Amino acid sequence: MKYFIDTEFKEKPNTIDLISIGIVCEDGREYYALNKDFNLKEVWNDEWLRENVLLPIYIEHVHGDMRNHVSFSRNSIKGILKGFGKSMNEIASEIKDFCYYSYSEAQIENANIQFYGYYADYDWVVFCWIFGRMMDLPKGFPMYCKDLKQMMDDKLLDKDWKRKNCPDPEGEHNALVDAKWNLELFNQIVLQKQ
Repeated sequence: MKYFIDTEFKEKPNTIDLISIGIVCEDGREYYALNKDFNLKEVWNDEWLRENVLLPIYIEHVHGDMRNHVSFSRNSIKGILKGFGKSMNEIASEIKDFCYYSYSEAQIENANIQFYGYYADYDWVVFCWIFGRMMDLPKGFPMYCKDLKQMMDDKLLDKDWKRKNCPDPEGEHNALVDAKWNLELFNQIVLQKQ
C-alpha cells in the first residue's frame, strides 16, 4: 500500500520540530494531525512559518464572525493546539492504525507499506522521530521514503513539466494539502514513458 506524506516543521540546528503531518493513502484515506508540543514561540518568531503555516491553521480553525473575537496571535494558535493538537505518542499510535488499516495482525510483519514524499529528506527524518529512533519504526514500515523529486529526475522531468502537469496546489504548506498533491504528482510521473 502506498502512502504519501508531508510535514510542516521548524528546522533548527541538530533537530527538526514537527508542526503538522498529512498522509494520504492510495485508497483515498487521509490522516492529518497537529503536534501540540512543538516550540510555538520559536515557530511564531519565524516570519515565514507564521505567515505560511500558522496563519492557515488559524484560518482553518477560526471561522467567520469568530475572527472578530479571536485575532491571529500566538495565544490563538496556543488555543487551537490545546483544542486540536495531539501528542507525539497519540500521533504515532494513529499513524500505525491508519497504515495497518487493511492488514491483519499476521500480515503486518510482511506488509508492503511504501512511503513517498517530495523533497522528502527532512519529512522522513521527522516522520521517523515520531516513533523514536529509526529502529523504532513500526513493524512493516520501511526504513526509507521514496522521493518523488528523484523519480522526476530519473525520468528527466523538470520544473516546467511539473508546472504544466501538476502545478503547486492552492493551500500549499498545509501538510494534508501537500500530501494529496504528492499523490497527484506520483500519478503524473508514472504516466510518463521513460
